[in-house]
Amino acid sequence: MAGEYYGRFAEISAISVYWGQLALVTLGLIIILGLINRLLNKLEVRLSRARETRHEHTVLQALRSETSLLDQRFFQLIIGLVKWTLLLFAIGFYLPLAFLIFPDTENYGREILVIVFSPLKEAGLGFVAYIPKGFDIFITVLITFYLLRILRFIARKTADGKFHFAGFHAEWAMPTYQLNKVLVIMIAVALIFPNLPGYNIEEFRYISLGFGFLASLGLAPLTRDVAAGIVLAYMRPFAIGDRIEVDGAVGEVSERNVLLTRMRTNRNESITVPNSNLLSGPITNYTRNARSLAIILSAEVTVDYDVEWRTVRDLLMQAAEKTAGIESDLRPFVRQRTLEESYVRYELNVYTRQPGKSEEICSELHANILDVFGTADVSLTVSFRWPTN
Repeated sequence: MAGEYYGRFAEISAISVYWGQLALVTLGLIIILGLINRLLNKLEVRLSRARETRHEHTVLQALRSETSLLDQRFFQLIIGLVKWTLLLFAIGFYLPLAFLIFPDTENYGREILVIVFSPLKEAGLGFVAYIPKGFDIFITVLITFYLLRILRFIARKTADGKFHFAGFHAEWAMPTYQLNKVLVIMIAVALIFPNLPGYNIEEFRYISLGFGFLASLGLAPLTRDVAAGIVLAYMRPFAIGDRIEVDGAVGEVSERNVLLTRMRTNRNESITVPNSNLLSGPITNYTRNARSLAIILSAEVTVDYDVEWRTVRDLLMQAAEKTAGIESDLRPFVRQRTLEESYVRYELNVYTRQPGKSEEICSELHANILDVFGTADVSLTVSFRWPTN
């Protein structure tokens, strides 16, 4: 009786010890998971604060602030990946330990250890063997990253007018940076590609060739527009804010990039023109010469031979003097364009440095001509038109 009681007591004691060990292992898992979550959350908060409190004091700090070390979302992605990896490792250790505690499930624990750690062992050996190539990739990416940051910093400062290079226009800064960026990335890819896992596998090469062939077919029109955008950037036919005419459409340039150019008309219409179209046809810029020489707006009228040409000239000059937006230091002039069968065609030319208001100026000039000729009782034989030069 005493032996049976002692045996039950020993069995209960052993079971209690097993469950106690399981409780300790579970408590350790909970503590480890809490520490992992807390440490990574603190790291994420500190990185966010560091980005918000960064200021520019020196050229080096200004260079660092041009682009962050990695984007905030990329940081969050890396931290989340590390968090879940550590959680899986912790659970992978916990399960076999929990099964090994109890004698009845000890064999299951060993099998789980083999299942879990055999792939990890192979992955670890492969990782160790790949360390030299991985280090080469890391160094290449690091050098490429900081080289692009330096190039971008120089390009932005040049575009803002803070850096000056003889014979190099500020408008060329960002297109030159884009070209250098593509060149640097292509060199980096050429150096990294042979070090990628599976590069020597024949199927990998076929897949790469297939993607390259499809990309070359699909990107042909895009490549044409990009090439045209680069050529236009170095030709400098217009700048943002210039008033231009392309294929009969007149508007102010509101946006320009390597693919397309957008214009805004006086009616607030947005016109999108691919850069390849711009390169293939003439571009009229009304703003460039207006800054220094002014542009000429002209109006044509036709008057009978009965009216002396000097009278017509004086009336047109009076209409020009009453019109706002016309340059007072550049005197308007009148030409007798043609001698028709029953009338003379006159052309009034005025100067303005406000090409964006050319339509308003022409409209006011139109009204003044009607008023002046009406007051002088001189009739216009044919309706006049408004060519904009």
